[in-house]
Amino acid sequence: DNVLLGRYRNALCVVRPPGHHAGYRGLLDNSRSCGFCIFNNVAAGALHALEAHNVERVAIIDFDVHHGNGTEDVVRVYNRPDRLFFFSIHLYDSERDYEFFPGSGRQDDTAHNIINVP
Repeated sequence: DNVLLGRYRNALCVVRPPGHHAGYRGLLDNSRSCGFCIFNNVAAGALHALEAHNVERVAIIDFDVHHGNGTEDVVRVYNRPDRLFFFSIHLYDSERDYEFFPGSGRQDDTAHNIINVP
């Protein structure tokens, strides 16, 4: 808020926990767990900047061992993909008897401005 109101020139937000396993409605459909994520802090901040401050575009860069499946869900639900970008770097490992949590993030969704780099 302070940067967007002109009180400060810049900010860097390193958010822990990011809340990236919590989706638009909290726990994702067909999900076993949302880790320790109850609120998606990063997505809430991005949507706040877009809606309350009318920022043109926001990019969410998620660098974590786990895919931000909840953030991806929020970005898909948001009705203006030209204004919101999600980039996730994570581990993806899925075999017949094993799947690294949360088992998502293998593919991009360019229609929703989502890039996954497993």
